[in-house]
Amino acid sequence: MATSRTRTLSLGAALAAGVLALGAKLSLIREYGSDVPYMDEWDAVGRHLLVPRAAGQLHLWSFFLPQNEHRIVLARLMAYALAVSNGQWDPLLEMTAGALVHSAFCAALVLLARRFASGVRFAAAAVAIVLVFALPFNWENTLQGLQVQQYLLDLGAVAALFLCVPAPPLGGRWWAGFAAAAASLGAMSSGFLAAAVVLGAALLRSALRRRFGLRDATACALLGALCAAGILSMARVPGHDVLRAHSAREWLLAEASALSWPLIMWPAAVVVLQAPIVLLGVGRIRRREASGDEAALFALAAWVALQVAAIAYAREGFGMFRSPRYMDLYSLGAVVNALALAVLLARRPVPAPLALLAAAWSVAFLVGLWNLDRGTQQIYLGRVPGLKAVERHYVRAFLASGDLPALRSAPSDQLPYPNADELGRFLSAPGIRSMLPVGIRPALVLAADAGTSGFESVERSGLPPGAPGRGWVARRGPARFVSRPLAAGLLPYLHVLLAGSRDLETSAVRLEWDGSQRQAQAGPPLRPDWSSADLAVPPQAGVRLVAEVAPGEHWLAFTEPVELGRGSLANRWLLRQSGSIAAVGGLLLLCAFAGLLASDLQEQRRQVSLDG
Repeated sequence: MATSRTRTLSLGAALAAGVLALGAKLSLIREYGSDVPYMDEWDAVGRHLLVPRAAGQLHLWSFFLPQNEHRIVLARLMAYALAVSNGQWDPLLEMTAGALVHSAFCAALVLLARRFASGVRFAAAAVAIVLVFALPFNWENTLQGLQVQQYLLDLGAVAALFLCVPAPPLGGRWWAGFAAAAASLGAMSSGFLAAAVVLGAALLRSALRRRFGLRDATACALLGALCAAGILSMARVPGHDVLRAHSAREWLLAEASALSWPLIMWPAAVVVLQAPIVLLGVGRIRRREASGDEAALFALAAWVALQVAAIAYAREGFGMFRSPRYMDLYSLGAVVNALALAVLLARRPVPAPLALLAAAWSVAFLVGLWNLDRGTQQIYLGRVPGLKAVERHYVRAFLASGDLPALRSAPSDQLPYPNADELGRFLSAPGIRSMLPVGIRPALVLAADAGTSGFESVERSGLPPGAPGRGWVARRGPARFVSRPLAAGLLPYLHVLLAGSRDLETSAVRLEWDGSQRQAQAGPPLRPDWSSADLAVPPQAGVRLVAEVAPGEHWLAFTEPVELGRGSLANRWLLRQSGSIAAVGGLLLLCAFAGLLASDLQEQRRQVSLDG
């Protein structure tokens, strides 16, 4: 009974940690995210997937085309599936999908931590994991949907190592880990390193056992084939040579800095922050024994070190190895050391030097996180809203006018793609233009039909900033607007901006079809300032937009509508709930911690009584 209760509480703690991390990431997306595709997304998704799809020329190989040095097959598949199922290319939806992947990874790591520690040690390790996943130091990966590749790389490596390393070769668990290692090849160019570390662990185990049978040889051959496939699939980008380390000293210094995360500006901190896994490894070597999970933990530490070495070498130039996009990987190294520290502290009584190390590591970790979070807010995130607003302005202006010289005149760092000519071609391509997200999608042009009276057209200059098209206003009632039939094949929703007298309801603007009156459901009152409404589009043809104002001193204004996909609508609702999601996750995590601490204490007392 106690074991079953403990397992349930452990699973609850993991799920609560994932929910808390998800709420934090959704809050970041809601505050700073933009649905304008950014940089590599125009190439990886727009040029290579959406444009060929519209021309009927999309092939399976399109997903394997190199993106810089990488073949981001998994990220492309996810982006393509979301765009096609939504009927609209929405980077915000991609960001949310990435947040779900990363939050699930957080839950998996917390559940994994339970295998290494219990009681206060587990709670401390779980808190460290949640902090790593909830704080926005990795904002670049969260706010760029395509960067889910970073999350998939980490997730695939952890799955491969913890499934393969403790398992006998070619068993069911081993094959599951092998599949994860194979999938990692489609995450990033360094995905083969998971197979390389598993291969190294297999050879080391065979050497220690002085036995290398047919199953061992077959497993090593399969892992070697994965490594070869990953290395051969890497693409070379000549222009990136300048980003590499120029000497062994620069390379090693950059690696020490990355391994000192979160005190990344203090390379000497590597001595403290990597001490737990080193001490645990030395201890297990002396005892000549380690559990399967511990062996996998050492393999994960080796994988992180190899990944860091690759980044330090390839991106040392201009200090690019400190980019926020790499910090998800660096933070996984901190998680490894937190788990190693939890294992070390299981000794009773805890030796004074070990207690001092735990205190020093905790202080370095927390101070580093605080400094990273402060720098993220001050240096990066504060600039994001203004930059995204400018990018949106230039894109909307081009979509409205088609004026390529005006787009060329914009500073390249204020465009969502640095080459104005290429950006213009992207925005003009039918496969992309028909899939544009609601934030930059041209509005449906409304033309008044017979029966319209009391409404007058308002040009965009008379509307609030960011209005997608023209507007219509009735300054008093009675007034009625009836549009000509809208085009067939619209997306499931129309997004409309509304404003009006407080005694009117949002249902004053609605859709009608089949030439008959449709009774609109009552809606919330309108506000004098602009708000939005999403109107469900029926599958029938001949849909019209209708607005009515009853006689009296009422007024009503609305903008031309913009199509909105079903997935985008659901995602907008989810983003609005981000604060509640984080609060619920935090509360559930505290409850799970309390239950686990009580259960572990009870189990400890029972064990003491049995020993007595």
